[in-house]
Amino acid sequence: MRITIIHGFNATPESNFIPWLRKELVDRGYEVSVPHLPLKTGEPIEMQPLLETMFQEIGVLDQNDIVLGHSLGGALALRYLEYVELKSTPRAFVLVAAPWKVNHPDMQALFMTDLDYDVLPWKASEFVVVHGSDDDVVPFDHAKKWAEVLKARLIDADGNGHYTGEEYPILLETIEHITHHPIAYAPGASIPDELAAVGGEKVREEDDDVVM
Repeated sequence: MRITIIHGFNATPESNFIPWLRKELVDRGYEVSVPHLPLKTGEPIEMQPLLETMFQEIGVLDQNDIVLGHSLGGALALRYLEYVELKSTPRAFVLVAAPWKVNHPDMQALFMTDLDYDVLPWKASEFVVVHGSDDDVVPFDHAKKWAEVLKARLIDADGNGHYTGEEYPILLETIEHITHHPIAYAPGASIPDELAAVGGEKVREEDDDVVM
C-alpha cells in the first residue's frame, strides 16, 4: 500500500506532523511518498503546472493508493484525483483540516472552478475528513461541507487545532483503520440511486426503445 502525503501552503515535507507520520508508516511497512510542491506566499498557484509537477512526483493512482492532504493540500489532493489517470479505484482520500474555500490571492486558482461533485465521490473507494471543532484556521463548517459533497466519513478530532504540531495519533489510526478494513461496498454506493424506484417490469417494457 502506498501512502502519499500532500503538504499545505507555506509547508514542506518536513513540516508539522509529516516527518513523524512518514516514519510511523514506513516502520509499519508502507511505501510513503511526500512530494515537495511549490505552495508559497508570493507565488500564485498555477493549476496546470502544479498538477503536472504532482504527476511527475506521484504518477497514476490505483487500488493500492491512499492520499492524505493537510490543509490546502487536502483541496489540492482532490484536484489531483479529478486530473490524474486511474489504473483502478484508489483505496482512500483523507482530508485533514482542509478548507472548502480560500480568498487568499495566491490560492485563487485552486478555487476558481468547482470540482465535479457528481463524479468525484465515485473516483475513490472511501473519503475521510479529519477535522477539529477547535480549528482556529479553518472552521469546522468547512469539514461538514466536504463530508456532505464527498459522502465522506467525518472524524471530529477536537483538541488538535489545525494539525500544525508534530504528532497526531488519530492520523495514523485513520490510515491503519482504512488498510485493515476491506471495502464493504462499491465506490459511490452511499449515493442515492435515483433509478431505484423505477420498477423492473417497466424497464423491461421500454428496453426496445433504448438507442445505443
